[in-house]
Amino acid sequence: MSGIIIEKKFCENSDLVCKCCNSPVWEIESRGNFCFVCNRILDDSDTETQNQFYFPRVGIAYLNHNNEYEYLKDKTGKTIIFENQVLAESSLITHKMNLENFYFIEVNSLSNCKDNKDGRQL
Repeated sequence: MSGIIIEKKFCENSDLVCKCCNSPVWEIESRGNFCFVCNRILDDSDTETQNQFYFPRVGIAYLNHNNEYEYLKDKTGKTIIFENQVLAESSLITHKMNLENFYFIEVNSLSNCKDNKDGRQL
């Protein structure tokens, strides 16, 4: 499951897109399915299934001791960005990490997870 963090809460990608703007739709606990581009709650009739080949770039986050999201960083302190969630999961499994402890944060304009300025992908 991938998503974004809005107001310190993880919002899961619903695997739907908004019919109006074709943007991903996010599951928000208190609102249901929400489109941030259109800034509105969507009914089932306002959405359609997301392209099955939608594999966004992701960063990996976890909850720290203050219950705040923190991103995995490289040795230089930059957020590690993966080409997609499958590669991110593979990296965690290779390092014998429990996937249940991590969140895959999509790299996009809504997310606070941004690409490294030098474009490195680890």
